[in-house]
Amino acid sequence: MKNRFAHLPGRPVPSTPDDLLRRLATVEPIGGPTPVRDQHMVSQAHSEPWTAVDRDGVARLQPFPIDNLQRRVRRRTPRGVAYVQNWCDFGSGTLELVWKATEDQIPDLRAAVENGVLHEHPDLVDVARSLIALCCVRTARLRDQFQQWIAPHEQQAGQVLASADPTRSQPIGRKLFRLAAEDLYRDTQWIASTAQVRVLVPERDQDEFLLTDAPALTIGHRAVPELKGKLGVPVGDAGNVFLPLTPRHMLTLADQPGVERIPAGFVRFLNNSLATTAIEYVFARPGSAIEQVLRDQWPAPRR
Repeated sequence: MKNRFAHLPGRPVPSTPDDLLRRLATVEPIGGPTPVRDQHMVSQAHSEPWTAVDRDGVARLQPFPIDNLQRRVRRRTPRGVAYVQNWCDFGSGTLELVWKATEDQIPDLRAAVENGVLHEHPDLVDVARSLIALCCVRTARLRDQFQQWIAPHEQQAGQVLASADPTRSQPIGRKLFRLAAEDLYRDTQWIASTAQVRVLVPERDQDEFLLTDAPALTIGHRAVPELKGKLGVPVGDAGNVFLPLTPRHMLTLADQPGVERIPAGFVRFLNNSLATTAIEYVFARPGSAIEQVLRDQWPAPRR
């Protein structure tokens, strides 16, 4: 995939503290949507294909902690994995509305991919692009990085806003994160919109893709020496972006659309890379061949 970030137009930014305050008021209005306490980094509809029905009739997936892939962890439902409490603790209700339409269409997207008709539905191709953007942005790592970045500047930012409205509460960092999360999602959507969507399918029937709590995989652009092959780079610096949609289907941003069958070695490379960029857990479908590989053979990924 070409580097499409070079021509991204600048996003209009608030020019005054008053402009910023007006925007903050719109993202947490009085009587607005209910705040989201447990924010899933992976939508429950997204993780559902990695489940299998247990003896009690409940569908669960198998987590593996990346610090020790051989440690036994009980199976969990999609609701019980890959979530962060208070990921965004200001305006989270309205932020959830930003990507709700994408999440609501995940079942339709999955059905089209599984039936081999994705590219007959341009609207669902757009959903695929938006889901890739969402999974690149909505991660625990993004919040941690933002908090580290804003910490040295938080007092100054708070003073600037207080000059416009002394009643505004401190600190301001969590409020700015709410705006940054939406803006980054919108910008990443824009980058993805300039690419085609390709579907990768393992050649061997027994091969499957892992899911992780940071599900999108980005690999640095090979034209930039310091980024070539680097995992977990920002989307604008990526030459390749991958997202497992089901255990048998991987979405990727590409120059040409289509469906491509990939050899076992490439599947293993993608799974190793996904495990390396995971935060706490990787997930496998119970009873799958890869679950047994994780239990018996796979070394803990290098961090």
